Amino acid sequence: MQVVKKSRGRPRKSIETPLTPKQEKFVKEFVANDGMITKRQAAINAGYPEKSAHVKASELTNPNMHPNVVAAIKAYRAELDEKYGITFARHVRDMQRIRDLAIENGAYSAAVQAEYRRGQAQGNIYINKSEIRHGSIDSMSREEVERALQELKDQHGHDIINIAPEEEKSGNNGIKSVIPKLPKIDLAIIGEPTKMDVAIAEKGLIVFDLIVKGKSSHAAHHNDENPIYRASKIVEQISKIKFPKKSKILGDVKLTVTQINAGVQHNVVPSEVNIVLDARINDMYSNNEVFSHLKNKLDCDVIPRNLDLNPSSIPENHHIIKAADNLGFKKYGSPTLSDQAKINIKSIKLGPGDSLRSHTADEFIYLSEIEDGINKYISLLNEYDSIINL
Repeated sequence: MQVVKKSRGRPRKSIETPLTPKQEKFVKEFVANDGMITKRQAAINAGYPEKSAHVKASELTNPNMHPNVVAAIKAYRAELDEKYGITFARHVRDMQRIRDLAIENGAYSAAVQAEYRRGQAQGNIYINKSEIRHGSIDSMSREEVERALQELKDQHGHDIINIAPEEEKSGNNGIKSVIPKLPKIDLAIIGEPTKMDVAIAEKGLIVFDLIVKGKSSHAAHHNDENPIYRASKIVEQISKIKFPKKSKILGDVKLTVTQINAGVQHNVVPSEVNIVLDARINDMYSNNEVFSHLKNKLDCDVIPRNLDLNPSSIPENHHIIKAADNLGFKKYGSPTLSDQAKINIKSIKLGPGDSLRSHTADEFIYLSEIEDGINKYISLLNEYDSIINL
C-alpha cells in the first residue's frame, strides 16, 4: 500500500510509540479472533464508533500510519504461537487433515466440531467451518496441478479447472495466487451474471481513504483550521474532477464519495475528517495513473486501499469475440468488478442471471436461466473451437 503524506498534520508514529488502551484492545481482538471476525468488527469490539470502524481498522493495520500497532499485532501472534503451539495456518491444515479422515470414516460433523473446539480452547484461534477447503490448490506444486488436470481430461474428455477463489476484492489466496501454478492459458471466461451477454471490458476499482487534517479545539473558540470546512471544499473539488480520456466501451472514469466521518461530540472541533472515495477506472487509464493524478490534485492524505484491481478489456478482433458475433451475442462494457481484475489473461465476462439481483436480500437465479446459459456456453465454445481450428 502506498501512502502520500502532506507536510501539514501529525507526524507518523514510530514503532516505539506506546499503544493507547483502545489500540491494545484492537490488537487482542484482531489476533485472538483471526479468521473469525473482520478487522472492522475488531475495531468495534475495541470501542471505536461503528460509523468510523472500517476506516479506523484500515488505519490501524496500515504500517505506514501505525507501525506500532502493526508491530504489536505481529508480537501478539508470536506470543500465542509460542504459548499454545498453534498458528492459524497450521490450524487450517489440521482442520483439512481431520476433515479428510472424517470423510473416510463417515464422521465429518463430529471431527470438525472437535477441531473447532480445540482451536477455541487454545488461545481462541479458530476458523469458521465455511473456510474449510477440500484439496486446496494452494498447497499443490505445478506438477501436481498439471497431473490433476490431465486426470480430469482423461475422465471427461476435456479440461476442467475447479477453483474455489476468495471474493475478488479481499484476501491473497484467490484466483491471483493460482494463476502462476497453471499451464499457459489462452482464454478465460468469468461466469459472473451478465444475462448471457458478453462483457468485453470492465472498469477497475480503487477505494481511497482521504484524511483531511486540521486543528482540534473547543467549538466556542476561533479556529481557522477546522478540517470539516476543508473537507467540504475537497468533496466539491472531487465532484468537478474530470479525466479527459473517455473509453468507447466503458465511458468516463467515475469518482464517488461514499463515506464521510468526523467528530465525537457537538462542542469539539475534530482534528481530522475521514473520507472514503470510490473510483471506477476505464480502460484508458491504469490505477496508478489515477492515483498519481488525485494525490497531486487533492490537499489531503490520499491512501489507496488497493491498486491491483485494474480495468480490463479484450480486443474486438479476438477469436472468442468473432464467435460471439457469429452467434448474435450482445456485447457491452461492464461497470462492475470481477476476477478479471486479478488475472493477466485475455478474458470475457459471461454468465446466466442478472447482475442487478447481486447483493440483494433475495438474490436468486431462475433454473431456465441456468439451462439457457449451459446451452449458450456450449454453442459459443464450439464456435470458438471451429474458428481457431480453421
